[in-house]
Amino acid sequence: MSDLLDYVKRIENNEETGVGLDDFAPLPGASDYDENKDPEMQDLIESLQEARMSRPQAIEAYLSSTEEPTYKDFMKSQFAHPKMTADQFAKDVAYLRKRGVGVGTGVRLKSTGGTGYADEAGAIHRKDPKKRPGPYDEEKPEVYEGGEYAKKVASLTQQFGTASLDLTSKEIFDEITSTVKSIIGKDPLPKRRHIIIYGDPGIGKTYEVTKACKEHKHSKYKFVEIMGSGLNDTIKAVVPFMFINSQDCVILLDDCDKMLKQEAREEVLLFLKGIMAEDADERPTSYPVHRKDEMEREVEKRRGAIASKQEGCTISIDLPALKENKFILKIDNEIIIDKHISLREAQEWQNKIRPLKREETKYENIYSRSLRDFKRLDEGNTVKDFLNDYGADPNKDKKDSRRDDEDDNDIIESDGSMPESFTFNSSIIFVSNLEMEHINSALLTRVSAKGVKLSMLQFLDRLGAIYGGLAKGGNPEIREWSKKCVFTLIGILIEAWRANVPIFGSPVEINRKLTFRMFNEFVDDWERYADDECRNTFKKDLDPRNKDFLDKLSEHLIPIMLKRKCIPWLKTVERI
Repeated sequence: MSDLLDYVKRIENNEETGVGLDDFAPLPGASDYDENKDPEMQDLIESLQEARMSRPQAIEAYLSSTEEPTYKDFMKSQFAHPKMTADQFAKDVAYLRKRGVGVGTGVRLKSTGGTGYADEAGAIHRKDPKKRPGPYDEEKPEVYEGGEYAKKVASLTQQFGTASLDLTSKEIFDEITSTVKSIIGKDPLPKRRHIIIYGDPGIGKTYEVTKACKEHKHSKYKFVEIMGSGLNDTIKAVVPFMFINSQDCVILLDDCDKMLKQEAREEVLLFLKGIMAEDADERPTSYPVHRKDEMEREVEKRRGAIASKQEGCTISIDLPALKENKFILKIDNEIIIDKHISLREAQEWQNKIRPLKREETKYENIYSRSLRDFKRLDEGNTVKDFLNDYGADPNKDKKDSRRDDEDDNDIIESDGSMPESFTFNSSIIFVSNLEMEHINSALLTRVSAKGVKLSMLQFLDRLGAIYGGLAKGGNPEIREWSKKCVFTLIGILIEAWRANVPIFGSPVEINRKLTFRMFNEFVDDWERYADDECRNTFKKDLDPRNKDFLDKLSEHLIPIMLKRKCIPWLKTVERI
């Protein structure tokens, strides 16, 4: 039995352990990963709301992920419904329990269009009450040691050598960085210059690819980054966007999965196949000419948006950093000020923020996507006045950093007409959560495709290297302790699952992918349970300096966290 499982068994038997749960976790790695700079993590709330659920559907999903449903806990969960009242919650829970949710009978799941199955723990399965395979079932030792899958792996390994399961997570991401660098770091770009990075969601793919693009692209090329909501999958949207960025650009399309799918719109696929062909820089690609007028209107609309961005430089302040008493100011995405400030100063800055009215100021401030709107910083008349007030160099030369804007001006000054066909020499990099079999095969033949599918141990390796940049906020010392404890809990769950060892009487099933978002959610719940137990059981405040008390508290929290949150969460079958 491993050290982690032995540690849990000692707690189950009320034996002395001599160590704290956080002592098993590695120190935060040297990685510069920061969740505040990762678009995937900025969309945390939206991505956790995996479907537009009605109130009963939200309650049903919540019941399948917990053993002790309460209104307060529901409103803090990812299934929270804004119009839910405590009385309505109690009625819905009673109604669903009466229908048999959690007692092994059939349940009608309106969102799935068919009859589902709820097992005795409340985990919802679809149509067939037989167990649905989990995402990591192939990694179980007994699967490797015998059976058809094991024989197939052994045969292929003998023929081709070991697969990526033997690589560390760092080696997997280094391979992606190397691929990106080998293409966009050249001038001219190679003929095969497009990339699709696909695979597991929520593990930092977008962050690593964006970082590689910014660090390694040739200075000649402009970097254009678009999130899924910024470009829909219609021909009316795709053609104008690609026309505007058709020359000397590196285009990162994140979460634009619809246009990659096998069942994507045929006219969009035909157009993409044209501009992604190796000779697209010499042979013009055409589009549906009968829609040229609306294409030109969309081009002008997009060019107008580009022009509005160039009226002045962009000043931004990192709002999440303010919550940690750090003042980080950027001009055109370049850090000008990075210093610690007092709690009072941080609060004053946050109080100054209110909706931006463009006519009130000559500079524009853009915050992270999580704010979802524009904010104003100060009443200063000019950028120079602002920088003088806050200790930065107002004479800092910005010429080099405005290279991308100069390229945009060249586009805007063109005659505005759109040809019936055009050449395309830019590079497109797709970052997708799709599995390879769901991506259109014709597109795959035109790109360098790299998959990121981490095993559980590779995920744990990746998490151990970058968790310092995850789950930010709150008291730094308490948060670090919480993150270490949750990291160790995930390791315990993985080992218990692989060894088929129940924990505190509960078998461990892993029917969901492990992600950074899951880690953040677990950390928040760990701190919530810690605060509740300190207040209600130990009758004292949570003091991060008292290591002996933290060790005692973590042993007390392990069964609570595992039984109320982790085990039910991992057992729940994800909605498709």
